[in-house]
Amino acid sequence: ETTYYAYQFHTICVASNYRGCGKSEGTDAFGGDDVHDVIHLLDLCEKLNSVDTKNINMFGVSRGGMMTYETLREDRRIHKAVVVAGVADCTMNYEEREDMRSLLTELIGGTPEQLPEEYSRRSAVAWADEINTPLLIFHTTGDDKVSIKQADKLVKQLKKNQKVIRMVAIKQYKNFLAKPEGK
Repeated sequence: ETTYYAYQFHTICVASNYRGCGKSEGTDAFGGDDVHDVIHLLDLCEKLNSVDTKNINMFGVSRGGMMTYETLREDRRIHKAVVVAGVADCTMNYEEREDMRSLLTELIGGTPEQLPEEYSRRSAVAWADEINTPLLIFHTTGDDKVSIKQADKLVKQLKKNQKVIRMVAIKQYKNFLAKPEGK
């Protein structure tokens, strides 16, 4: 679907595959050094004549939202960003998602109590003042994968720091990625 819309709007769409997923090489770090894979895509885009480097936008969903926030923190080449149900507080995600705790512990290297700095590094709520890109956030009110509380917490920090932010909360009881019932 993304490539269809990119074609319709005469845009170019690039994406990375998480390290260690599918046939991708490397080790998944859940928003650790693997964020540099995304930044390298920006380097690649700059080498392509068909890319308008003054109009690069970014889109991330769930974990990809966390990667978007991290990219915005580290690189100023993104002009606008949209995040859908993005992880904004990795510690809160650990606490709320009992089903993800062992995976997060494995990928990050420990628990929030053991490695608070690593969880903070992956949490835009901890460094919202460093995000300078206009941001649009979508989140459902009943998201059972990434709590809307994370988005609310981030928006509060972004507004406190006078950032360009808009949040759209959609009254729905499921995560955006959930398949509609009966499909």
